[in-house]
Amino acid sequence: MGRKVKALENYTSEQIKVIIDGDAKHKLGIRIYAVYQSSMGMSSRALVELYNVSFKQIRNWINRFDAEGTHGLLDKARSGRPRKLTENQLYELQSVLLDSPEQHGYNTANWSAALVKDFISKHYEVEYMLPTFIG
Repeated sequence: MGRKVKALENYTSEQIKVIIDGDAKHKLGIRIYAVYQSSMGMSSRALVELYNVSFKQIRNWINRFDAEGTHGLLDKARSGRPRKLTENQLYELQSVLLDSPEQHGYNTANWSAALVKDFISKHYEVEYMLPTFIG
């Protein structure tokens, strides 16, 4: 049995994951190292456990690297749902939210999701649904 590694005091594993996910260079390094380990004979099962991703994801990284090199390991652009507000409306809304709701005719000092939804509906004629939680 090996010696224990010093435990981190200033970061949690979740905080480290946020750092990795927020930087494309970190993601690329991790993915290329997984491909390297696979090329050196490490089993896919071991890679799945080590990188905490699915077997399919490991195979995708290997196949994309094989076809496109390191460029294939970068995240692809995702289309997502089109925005309902224009860039100008979003910029204006950002400015409005820095004000107090009272400055815009509401009888409260703090913005809530419901107030923002109402403001958007009245000023931009755009409707959003608020999430409902069952609990």
